[in-house]
Amino acid sequence: MTTTIFLLLLLKHTFCDLLLQSLRAPADKSKITSWALHRHCLDHGVFAFIVCLFFVDYKLAFMLGLFDYATHTLIDYTKHRVMKHYDIAKNGKIFWSLQTLDQASHYTVYFIMVSIIGMNI
Repeated sequence: MTTTIFLLLLLKHTFCDLLLQSLRAPADKSKITSWALHRHCLDHGVFAFIVCLFFVDYKLAFMLGLFDYATHTLIDYTKHRVMKHYDIAKNGKIFWSLQTLDQASHYTVYFIMVSIIGMNI
C-alpha cells in the first residue's frame, strides 16, 4: 500500500508543479512573503491532504498536508533565493543541477511522509 501512496504523491507533485503552475503567470518566489510562493505550496499541501485522507485519519492527513506545504515552501524559497543571489539563469547547467536537487528534496519529503503513514496503518 505504501508504494501506491508514494506513487499518488508523485502524481500529485507532477500535477501541482507542472499543470497548475503552467496556468499561472511566472512569479518571484524568492521572497518568503510572496503570495505566489504560498499559493503554489498551498496547492501541494491541499492535494497531499486529499491523497492522505484515503489512507489515514483526517488529523494525520492534515498534519501531512501541512508538512508538505511547509517543506515545499522552504525548498522552493531556498532554490529561488540561491538563483537570485548567484544570478543563475534558467537555461544553464547550474540551474539544472539546482533543479535536480530541488526535485530530489521533494521526493525525499514524500518518502518521509509515506514512512510516517506506514507506521500508522
